[in-house]
Amino acid sequence: MKKLLFLLVITFSVLMAKADTISYWHVYYNDLCIAELNGHFSDTIISIKHADIKKNDSISIIFTNDYQCSYCSYTVSVFYGNKYIKSVTNNSNWPGRFSFSLLKLFEAVDLKKCRPLSFYYVQTSNEEKASKPQLLFELFFK
Repeated sequence: MKKLLFLLVITFSVLMAKADTISYWHVYYNDLCIAELNGHFSDTIISIKHADIKKNDSISIIFTNDYQCSYCSYTVSVFYGNKYIKSVTNNSNWPGRFSFSLLKLFEAVDLKKCRPLSFYYVQTSNEEKASKPQLLFELFFK
């Protein structure tokens, strides 16, 4: 009887559990990986010394998840507070690689206000249904 009860509990637990899509992304400063993040990671703050930024420096994000949509476009957008700065869209490559000039991003920042640049990811299907924006990370210049 105990075995039957145990099997019933396990069966119903499995049926009631929700599947979760695992998203993860790596952040690169030039070609050096500076962060490996995922949708369950709460510490999303990255800092870079503004004095170290050179003309050709870039920040890149490689984003992937366990659900690939062959007819979707993927966009990473950067905001400074409520101000839109820039977006990069990737329509074909998977996993998606998104690159930004670090110098151009730095030029949009007011160092006196000490606010981060926020990087958001959105997936859009051909039916123009966009996913909810997902915060990838926040970038501070120190």
